[in-house]
Amino acid sequence: MLEFVRGPIPPCGTLELLGRPQARIHMTGLAIPQKGYCLLALLLLSPGRTVERRDVKSLLWGDVPSSRQSANLRQLLLRMSKLTELSDCLVAGGETLRLAGTRWRVDVQDLLGTAAVELTSDLPAWLTSGELLEGVDAQSPAFEEWLQSARRTVSLKRAALLSGLLSDGGRAVEPAMRVRLAEALTAIDPTEGFGHRALMEAHADAGSAYLARRAWHECRVVMREEANSSPDAATHAVATRLGLGSPTRASRGSVPINLRGGAGVPRVIMMPPTGLDDEPLYERLGKALIEDVTVGLSQYRSFRIIAAHTSFELARIGKESVVSPDTQFDYEVTISVRGGSGELGASCRLTRVADREVIWAIRAPIDTTDLKKSLDIVVRKTVSTLADAMDRAESMTPVDDNDSTGYRLYLEGRRAIGGTRLESLRQARRWFKAAVRRCDGFSSAFAGLSRTYSMEWLVRGMTESQLLDESLAMANRARHCDPNSGRALRELGFVSLYRKRHAESLEHFSEARSLMPNDGDLLADYADALLHDGQADEALVALAEARRVNPLPPDYYRWIEASIHYQLEDYVGAIHALEPVSEVAATSRLMAASCAMAGRNLDARRFAAVVRENYPSFRVEQVWQIVPDRRPDDTRKLMEGLLLAGLD
Repeated sequence: MLEFVRGPIPPCGTLELLGRPQARIHMTGLAIPQKGYCLLALLLLSPGRTVERRDVKSLLWGDVPSSRQSANLRQLLLRMSKLTELSDCLVAGGETLRLAGTRWRVDVQDLLGTAAVELTSDLPAWLTSGELLEGVDAQSPAFEEWLQSARRTVSLKRAALLSGLLSDGGRAVEPAMRVRLAEALTAIDPTEGFGHRALMEAHADAGSAYLARRAWHECRVVMREEANSSPDAATHAVATRLGLGSPTRASRGSVPINLRGGAGVPRVIMMPPTGLDDEPLYERLGKALIEDVTVGLSQYRSFRIIAAHTSFELARIGKESVVSPDTQFDYEVTISVRGGSGELGASCRLTRVADREVIWAIRAPIDTTDLKKSLDIVVRKTVSTLADAMDRAESMTPVDDNDSTGYRLYLEGRRAIGGTRLESLRQARRWFKAAVRRCDGFSSAFAGLSRTYSMEWLVRGMTESQLLDESLAMANRARHCDPNSGRALRELGFVSLYRKRHAESLEHFSEARSLMPNDGDLLADYADALLHDGQADEALVALAEARRVNPLPPDYYRWIEASIHYQLEDYVGAIHALEPVSEVAATSRLMAASCAMAGRNLDARRFAAVVRENYPSFRVEQVWQIVPDRRPDDTRKLMEGLLLAGLD
């Protein structure tokens, strides 16, 4: 019997299988099931674009009885056939299924059928978009094995086209575009030297010796980790020609790398307060600020704080008379208290010992009418901004295989993890792995590794627990290395939340907060955990505290805030929170539900259309797997809004 899966209404539609799969007709998404995309990929990448029905059933439903396999395939074809008119069938056949659609524009087909890419300002999206069927849950070992092989085929074709672009007309392409192409090539095959050479040259041509040097170091790290080797002679030659050897660090007065300790974290000394003008009040305030800032900075595990008592002693006996590693420091923190013109204020500066450069300074007023509150604000502001300034200063030092500390490599990982693309997460993972290879007891680097695994699980929309298990293992390693690490406890709380172990999650976050009370991102994660535990009011308080600590937060704070307002049935508040980032597709589901529940039906339908366009395989029932709510009623409330918006 001949069965049809009908294609889009003429004249044509687009089918995108690279990245998150989606199908469109005139910018309107088609809700093709995940198994439907799997079937289309099977046909597109099979010889002759035909597959035997029995092979389809075995690959897609190999873990169910034969009778169920046949029923599942029939239901899939029937469901897809109801999406469009009969005029353009996509799949036809009896025992042999084949592609029948001729009016679809298919990205995989375009990619595999292209011999060379023309050098134009607008390169085809399929050249650098995501991997084949990204985020699709195969749910079948046999199909997963086939998918990995198909992805290798796609990757090899992309690599060939990218290499051709960079080889034939590379210098004619603007440096920014060459950077993008070279990054895509190195992501496909991190051990191939050509991509790394192109990336170094592109950064150098763009005038950034720092980024070129970082690309050279990334090349060496990847080659050592992935291939247990070093870059080839051609890549070494390019690095030499570009002058990418790391300059020596300024060392006058600073701590030699081999004396910094296992992870190579910088040593910071608190200096005696200055500018006290023999005023007893100023002296008391200066010493109080020194003590509180020291305690605050001690909560960070990325540098070592030396208490002010040491600096008092060194000043008393003369620093030159004591020469030992224990009296060598990388940075000095100096706090001053001054009055004048009726105003009292405190200032703090961070000085690099090596060259005596003041790399950061801050001044804040002190309100004598409410001294305790005013000092708390000064300390909190000083501690958070000073820690960031120190990390920025360290991150500007060159990265070198033989000289870089585990801490320096860790900072590169923190920089890379700022993005949510898979390439960024995996690049961050390589840096963190390099950091723990340099120091196998570096707790913060293990915490960073944990976050890369849990974020990849979220970005890929996975349901299997393998990546969460790996994230949990890394978080436990981080805590084993440093039982008092707030970062380790934060990651344990984060991964426990998505494993739906709410009590454990809140316990970990509570411990982390006691160690890092002024960490805004930790407080935001804690607010998210409270929300999913059913404590929406408490979550709102925690998020307000996070915003107070971090007044210019990343966008994901808004998503947490909107989710809280939604659970509190303040749908207008949810819309208001998300409006500044409403153009981001990831917010469309919550915006659609919020608008629907607020009675803004036209807006709800508009955002529902965005959901269909960007997540065509999304079904409302999937919310049970995506959202880690402890209370089923909270999940049902979100599902109600999505259904009201017109999603199914």
